[in-house]
Amino acid sequence: MRAAFIVWLLIAPHAAAEEDCWPQFRGPNAAGVAPGTAKLPAEIGPDKNVLWRTPLPPGHSSPVVCAGRVFVTAIRDKSLLTIALDAGDGHVLWERTAPYERLEDVHQIGNRAQPSPATDGQIVVSFFGSCGLFAYDAAGTQL
Repeated sequence: MRAAFIVWLLIAPHAAAEEDCWPQFRGPNAAGVAPGTAKLPAEIGPDKNVLWRTPLPPGHSSPVVCAGRVFVTAIRDKSLLTIALDAGDGHVLWERTAPYERLEDVHQIGNRAQPSPATDGQIVVSFFGSCGLFAYDAAGTQL
């Protein structure tokens, strides 16, 4: 599901303008409606209308896009991650690990990387239940 959503986000043109951002879960104002008038393709699939693909560790968060970057949360082994990708070509710009003392229990169909990050294009925030809220600047420096 996340891969399909990333593909959808990347087929539409994304400028750094604030009105062209998908900054949080369900987009601007949490409305679930993309701004602008870009024509989306009638079909998407593994080999149709894909600009790039990047393997990512598992996570259940929705990607957010702003200022030419895609942000997701993920889990690798027992590391809780915030990942920034370049929206133009999909390469990983940075990856940060959230420290924790213990991990909370989660339902078997979920994982600990469920909350979606949020961004204004300059700062991205991620929340992980057992460790709290983390903020990073565009270069990945923890704030």
